[in-house]
Amino acid sequence: MFKALMVIQWKWTKWAAMLATLVGFAIPIASVQVVASGRYSYAQEAGYVVGVMQQFAVSYALLAAAVGLAFAVAAWSNDHKGRHIYALSLPVSRSTYAAMRFSAGAIFLLVPTLGVLAGCVIASIIAPIPAGLHAYPIALTLRFLLASGVAFAIFFAIAASTPKTIRSARARQQFPLQRARAALRVHGAVDACRCLA
Repeated sequence: MFKALMVIQWKWTKWAAMLATLVGFAIPIASVQVVASGRYSYAQEAGYVVGVMQQFAVSYALLAAAVGLAFAVAAWSNDHKGRHIYALSLPVSRSTYAAMRFSAGAIFLLVPTLGVLAGCVIASIIAPIPAGLHAYPIALTLRFLLASGVAFAIFFAIAASTPKTIRSARARQQFPLQRARAALRVHGAVDACRCLA
């Protein structure tokens, strides 16, 4: 069943995954191109190189958030359209179904991560790195994977909720407050009766 879910979910996320892979591959290459075309000769000043890399660091975070959002929404969009009838007809519990969806999406996060890794490795090979600086392509890739995983988990939890779930959560939040008000009314009336007696 997990294999079938992965095949279906791949159909929904393959274009987003391929686009994210291309963008993830292009970001490190573009940052190296900016460094190489710098105003300093051969871009040998370490401060300039670090400044350019810091400017491009925002694009990794934005890409990780976009990947997490796209994959999470794609995981649940067809279920929301079908009002979760397919999920309810399966011989597994909703929590198991959600765990399989989450696992499939988490596995697909590896595709853009491999694009970032390939771009980082190539960029570190072709980049003119000044003395005293080092390239860390694997560390950057792991950070990207972690950021996209966190974004995916957050957006997955939001996308998995249905309007009915949201309404029942609101009702659960209001129920203790209503109980407390009713208890105050009852206890207040009891205290008032004692005072009169």
